[in-house]
Amino acid sequence: MRLSPPLTLIFAALLAPNSSPSQKQPAAGPPAAKVESVSTNYFGVTVADPYRWMEAGTADPQFLAFLHAQND
Repeated sequence: MRLSPPLTLIFAALLAPNSSPSQKQPAAGPPAAKVESVSTNYFGVTVADPYRWMEAGTADPQFLAFLHAQND
């Protein structure tokens, strides 16, 4: 099946990337969580907990900033 020239132009226009400078570019993604090297030994078994810093909750200004960045 062969498309006529006008249909080809319409499809090309629809599939072309939008390069309008006035449109806001989407964010690259949510920020990555900080990873700290923390481990605890429980009855002879060492357990790594790289996100223990989050356990302080919103009392920790770094965690609060991370939450706001995730929401943005």
